[in-house]
Amino acid sequence: MNKDFIFSGRDILVQALREKCMHELCSEKYHDEGVLFWTFFTYLDVCFVDTDGPAMHSLDECFDWSTVLIDGVEEVEYITTCVNNSFAQSGVYESDNSILR
Repeated sequence: MNKDFIFSGRDILVQALREKCMHELCSEKYHDEGVLFWTFFTYLDVCFVDTDGPAMHSLDECFDWSTVLIDGVEEVEYITTCVNNSFAQSGVYESDNSILR
């Protein structure tokens, strides 16, 4: 693992929320909890396994969450809304979170 990789507890929790929302999207809308869901986890190899690629320094460098394309449909809005709405005050990451609770 790259020793220059820096992430906070908040970074890890937000990433976990994205992954939970991705699972919800894959299972509820696309009825696929297998291959489709796991294809998004290649960022783990990019971040922590691939030593031949460029050094990554943050979770946001590993996977670009500004685009989530599934079967030609852009689903980034679903993920963003799901994460933001999981907070008691939408998008206020310091407020209570229903998924984490």
